[in-house]
Amino acid sequence: MSQMRPPAFVTGATEARRVVAIASPKGGCGKTTVSLNLALALARQGRSILLIDADINGDILSSVNARQRAEAGVFDILRGTHGIQQTLLKTMVPGFSILPAVGKRLPPPDLFLQDHTERWRQILGEASTLADLVLIDTPAGMFGTTHQILAASTHVLGVLQAEVLASRSFSRFAEGLDALPPEARPTIAGVFLNMVQMRQSPSLSVLQDACASLPAGWLFDTSIPHSPAFLQAADQGLPLRHLDELAPPAVAFLFDNLAAEAAQRLELQAAERKPRQFLL
Repeated sequence: MSQMRPPAFVTGATEARRVVAIASPKGGCGKTTVSLNLALALARQGRSILLIDADINGDILSSVNARQRAEAGVFDILRGTHGIQQTLLKTMVPGFSILPAVGKRLPPPDLFLQDHTERWRQILGEASTLADLVLIDTPAGMFGTTHQILAASTHVLGVLQAEVLASRSFSRFAEGLDALPPEARPTIAGVFLNMVQMRQSPSLSVLQDACASLPAGWLFDTSIPHSPAFLQAADQGLPLRHLDELAPPAVAFLFDNLAAEAAQRLELQAAERKPRQFLL
């Protein structure tokens, strides 16, 4: 598969901004949960992060039980009724903002029947001037709205659920990217496994198949296990890290690893290290 990249969004003299679509051919793979927790982990590294929710069905604000907070969203921007600054929601984490999918009302159905690729380029281009990194949680599947967003992104990160049906359908990930014109095809930042069940051989077989069948360099070293902590986080309407300030669930720390690996693959500027004295 070609690795050609559309022109990077540039906001400074030398630094190119990354606009990363998080995509998967199959719904229910945990993509929205991953997007939220990965964005948070990247922000905790000291980067400014803008997370755009482009999925009106499994939206990020539902994950944090805050859908009522949104007056408008990215699809209202797409329609031309609002601007980005009007729709941004700030979080308690410095530099981390969320752009919701929709506000109080859903967009008209015919909005999704039209090609808005150029408008997505404009929106994501403007968004890239507001943060070090833009992440977009795309709708399930590789066509329709996701296809348009991919054509407007600089990179794509694939989410492969460690489940047999998801593995069988994951060939659509590469096929969906190949369906884009070469000049509009985002660079593949990689693919990582989500919902791995270490005690279930069918889940482990997906990991084995991914190691054997995915192109060299695609598969992340970090994978995310299936964990009851995600249910607890959804119940509380919080990202994993915010469940317990002093003792967050162990799986939360894996998103730090995932963020560090993603930052390396995206060639982001290294976060400033802050060593602490150990002995008195």
